[in-house]
Formats: sequence, structure tokens, C-alpha cells
Amino acid sequence: MIIKVTPRVSLLRPAGKTAYPYSNSIYIEDQINTLIDAGAGGRAYQGIPPGQIDMLLLSHYHFDHVNGVSFFSEADVYSGQEEALVYTSPEQYLEHTGRWRWKELMGQDKSEPLRSRAVFPDDVPVNPGFQFIQLKGCFKDGQVFDLGSTCLQAVHLPGHTWGHYGFYIESEGLLFSGDLDLAPQGPWYGGESSDVEQMIKSIDRILEINPRILVTSHRRVFRAPQDSIVRLMKNYQAVLLEREERIMQVLRVPQTLDDIARASGDFLWDSEYAVFYTKMMTLKHLQYMIRTGRATKLDDGYYIYC
Repeated sequence: MIIKVTPRVSLLRPAGKTAYPYSNSIYIEDQINTLIDAGAGGRAYQGIPPGQIDMLLLSHYHFDHVNGVSFFSEADVYSGQEEALVYTSPEQYLEHTGRWRWKELMGQDKSEPLRSRAVFPDDVPVNPGFQFIQLKGCFKDGQVFDLGSTCLQAVHLPGHTWGHYGFYIESEGLLFSGDLDLAPQGPWYGGESSDVEQMIKSIDRILEINPRILVTSHRRVFRAPQDSIVRLMKNYQAVLLEREERIMQVLRVPQTLDDIARASGDFLWDSEYAVFYTKMMTLKHLQYMIRTGRATKLDDGYYIYC
């Protein structure tokens, strides 16, 4: 599905729900035809001949953003410099996901397999897990891509992952914010390279940019003033801050990570992966609180508020 956002910018989205294993893509039609992310599924790209894409920019390494890279074999592929090694090194990939913590957090080896291509829609061409991607190069915060009539600025928005980026077209007031997506359940920060403090600061940076048009990886196009983008983004951040406050209240007495995760949250517990990422996100709060002197980890593995 192709949705015109501005004369040169289109949103490419799957025909169905834009949820894992799918994400939205942005297509910029200019002298250098550019695609941001490649997770909208093969059917979403049928209106754009694969050889027409000159450059593919990846907002971050997660499967639902990169699974369709093979559709664009003639494009030059770029990622943020912080995650460049994740695309070529299985070890770096595993380190960034944090799945090496599975036995530590779950108390046993993983028994629930990753979903395979067989259970995904047929326009998702690869299985989840490490995917080797040959990069042409990397970008960094503030780097501007001159596409012809469009200047596209890379905006480092860490927290979701360390190398998570948005992209800003100042002339249109348009920001693609990736997985800082205004989901009602709030931000996701369950990877090893995720960080609560960085997530708070990245949301603040979006508020400072104050875009007129906000496009996200998993939701619709938001336009001011019809949509109050500032209010929605503050509400999104508030979910994280309220979760942090609940954890602080739970820590008035010593608690284990499992106790904290169960007592403090609004997380789902409906699968092994949901439980694991609940614990990872709780751990991210605890790491932030320890770093800022608001909690400590005792010798017996319990945590307590300082």
C-alpha cells in the first residue's frame, strides 16, 4: 500500500496490520531514490521496481525493519555507525539482542522456538535471527543526505537500540521516528543495547524538533494541528516514567528481579518471549536507577531503593 505524505515522500505499508514481522517504509522519490527500512513486505513494494531504489537506509537492525533487504539488491545500503558490526557479525548481533541472558533471566534454556518463515506471510523472504547485510557505508547523527531536491538528516534516537535513528526533512517539517512510534503501551527497550535514560532523552529530542508531520514504523501518519503530536509524544514518554515510578515504590523493600517485574508492570506474560522481554525491560530500569544512585543491588541478588 502506497500512501502519499508529501509530493516526494510516500509511506509504504503492508496491506494488513503493521506489526511484527512488518514495519512501515518511507520512499523518497528524487534524483537519488531512497527507501528507509525494508520491512513492509514484498507486496507493499510492488509499486516500486526494485532497481529504482538507489539507496536504502536502515533505522536499526531489528528483523521487522531489515527482512526485505534482499528485494533491493541494486541499492546501496547504509546503517547507523553504532550498529554497523551487527549486520556482519553473528556474535555482535547476539550481544546486541541480549538473548545470551536467557538462562540468567529465565532460569532455564529457551524452549519456545523463534517463528520461522513457514509461519510468516509469504512476502517475508527470510527467517528471523542474524542476517548478513553488506553495507555500503554508515551514517552518524546530524549527517545530511542530499537527494536532489530533498535534504534528509539522520537523527540519532537511541534507547530502543543503541543505533536507532530517525530521519528528518526540515523543509517539510517531516520526521520519521522509527520505533519511537506512539504505541499506547509505551516505548520498547528490551534489548541489551536498549537504555531507559537514552529513551527519555530521545523522546525529548523529538519534542524539541516539534515536527509538523510524524511518520512512525508501526502506526499511521500524524499531522499537526489535527493531531497533537507533542501531547501524544509526552503521553508516550509518560508510560515509561510511570513505570519507573512504580518500580521505585516496589523497591521500598528488597525485591528480586522477578518480583519487581511482576509487581511493577503492565507488561504481557503470554509467552516465553514476552516474559523474557518483560524482565529485560525491568532490568533496564534497574540499571538506570543504579547508575543514577536511586537503587542498589545487594549481595544476595535483591534490589532495593536508595
